[in-house]
Amino acid sequence: MKADKQLVKIVKLDLENQVRLLDTRFNLALFVQENDREATVRAFSRALGKNSQYIGQIASMREYSLPTYEHSLSTGVLGWAVDDFLRDHGHTFKEEVSPSDMILAGIYHDIGKKKVRKAVLESKGSFSEQEWEEMKEHTKKGEYVLDKLFRGKKIPHALMKAAARYHHEDLNGSGYEGLIDHKYQEQLQIITGADITHAAHLRIVDWQDPIPTQEMAEYLELGSLRPNENPLREKYLMEKLSELKTHEGKAMFKNLQTGKYDPKIIWPLIALLTDFKR
Repeated sequence: MKADKQLVKIVKLDLENQVRLLDTRFNLALFVQENDREATVRAFSRALGKNSQYIGQIASMREYSLPTYEHSLSTGVLGWAVDDFLRDHGHTFKEEVSPSDMILAGIYHDIGKKKVRKAVLESKGSFSEQEWEEMKEHTKKGEYVLDKLFRGKKIPHALMKAAARYHHEDLNGSGYEGLIDHKYQEQLQIITGADITHAAHLRIVDWQDPIPTQEMAEYLELGSLRPNENPLREKYLMEKLSELKTHEGKAMFKNLQTGKYDPKIIWPLIALLTDFKR
C-alpha cells in the first residue's frame, strides 16, 4: 500500500510537470482555469489511489519507455483541456464522461505499446513494412492489456478500452480498422486529435523533427474539411503539406485526406496551435 501511495505521488507530479510543460507552449489558461486544473489533478490522483492496477501499469510504462509515458500523460492533459473547453462553450456530448475519465483514457490510449518491441517503439528511422505492422498492433494489444487487467471486474470506464483500441480510427474510415462510428465517437476524436498533436508537434526527442506549428494546425484543418467543401483550400493545403520534409511529416502526410475529423470537436486544438505562446 505504501508503495502504491508513492507511485501515485510520482505519477501526480509527472502529470503536473506535463501540464506546466504544455503551458509553456500553449496558453492552457484560455482553456482550463487553474482551479479547475488543480481539482482535476486531485480527482485523477484519487482515481489512481482507488485501484492499484492503475499504478502498476502506469509505472511499468514509465520504466519501459519514458517518451511513450510522457506522451501518454500529455495526451491525457490535452484531451481533458479540449473536453473542458467544449463544455464551457456549450457543447453537449452524446455520451457524458468525467474529467478524470478523459485523463485516464488519454493516458491509457497507448498502453498496448508495452507489447511492442522497444527497438521498434523508439526506432530512429522509418519503419520497415514488418515493423509498421507490429506497431499497428498496439491498439489491439492495448485492448487486450485492459481486458486482462480488469478480468472479472468492470473496467472503470468503457472509454479507456475504446481509446486504447480505436484512437487511430477516422470518421472517413481511413484508420487502422476502418471504424467510422462508436458510442464514444466524440471523446475518441478528442483523444485522436490530442494524440497526433502531441506526438507530431510537441514530442521533442533528439532524432525527431517536430511538425511546425502552422503546418500542424493546417493538417488538422485539412482533416476537418468535408469532401469538396472548399476545393481551392483543400488543394492549397494538400500541396503545401505534401512538401513537408520532417521525419514525422513524411510519415503523417503520405495519405492526406479530408473528412477524417469532426470540425466541431477538433477546432479547439487548431485554436491552441494558432494562439500558441511564441
